[in-house]
Amino acid sequence: MGAAGYLVPAEGDRPGGVIVLREVLRGYLLAPVISGLLIFLAGVGIARKIRSRRHGWSDVHVAIVVNSGGYDQLVTDVKKALDSADLAMTAADAPWVLTLPARILTRVSGSSVRKLRPDRLITLTSENLNVGVYPSDIAISGTSHDRTRARAAIVSRLATASAHLTTSKEAQEVEDRLVKLAGESRAVGGASKATRTAFEAIDATLLDLAVPTDEWDILYRIRLQIERDLLIGAEPGTAFPGHEPNPQRVAASRGSTQRETAATSERRRVGRADPVGRRAGA
Repeated sequence: MGAAGYLVPAEGDRPGGVIVLREVLRGYLLAPVISGLLIFLAGVGIARKIRSRRHGWSDVHVAIVVNSGGYDQLVTDVKKALDSADLAMTAADAPWVLTLPARILTRVSGSSVRKLRPDRLITLTSENLNVGVYPSDIAISGTSHDRTRARAAIVSRLATASAHLTTSKEAQEVEDRLVKLAGESRAVGGASKATRTAFEAIDATLLDLAVPTDEWDILYRIRLQIERDLLIGAEPGTAFPGHEPNPQRVAASRGSTQRETAATSERRRVGRADPVGRRAGA
């Protein structure tokens, strides 16, 4: 347990020297504390399940890894995502039963883990929905309609939020490249030749990326979403599914696609009508 706590920070942020031994020995204190917290959280989880069932709610979770110092920005991003889905939410401090375990754990585990805990945890609530924002999870509880709509809005916003949706170092590096590409492309006014070149480089990386299938799927979905948002003239990660933030640009894009499709159909029709001429041309 102590060794695991020591390995939590990135390699360059880990302490050295005699502090390593102190962190490892801390595991003898961590083990019983974590055991007690697991029992406590199991009881909290059962109580929350009972409460949700009484209201006719169910739960869904979105696994994340909040960037260092990015928790407050993540809460803002999630709140904006829910607003875009017409889900008015009120932000408040999370209940003490959810914040107490983290406070106890970080106090016992030392500075390596303590700096990963935000100063306060926030819960977003409405009459039919409850969204808990945590450093490693976004918990969505509510009625079927609101819960599904909230998940769609949040997942689409997380494409460029201050959190990773993957856990491996290699996959997170690709996420960072996609977020950087989204910001640069938006700054110059959308897709460009440089943007297409950057997407091609990322595609080449994805083809050789040895990560679990679920992480690869997440990366590919983020890549497609960012490209889609740029094409319709939206800031990547802010376009709720089904909304068209720039109708004129979307219409122009569709018109271009329709003209291209019509031209392709005409060439095929002419080819079928004049097979002799086609063979002669060949």
